[in-house]
Amino acid sequence: MVDQIDCPACGSSDTVRLPTPEGWRSHRCVPCERSFEPRTCPHCGSRQVEGSLGVAGAIYKQAPVSVGCKSCGARLPLLTEAYGQGQG
Repeated sequence: MVDQIDCPACGSSDTVRLPTPEGWRSHRCVPCERSFEPRTCPHCGSRQVEGSLGVAGAIYKQAPVSVGCKSCGARLPLLTEAYGQGQG
């Protein structure tokens, strides 16, 4: 089974793993052209979480209150820095 990784910013599943060790900014979103660390749902462990800035192909005009896990439906807080989950 292949682990589908969704972009934490736009929610796109069109992402690739970079040839780096697991960790900081280890994936890349093809539509956003940015590197990111996958976001994991704390409830079910899925990496299929809606984007904080938009959905694949579109940016939100107004930020949502929260984002949802596409697997279990849990509502999660928005990321403060969508391409790294606030880590520096």
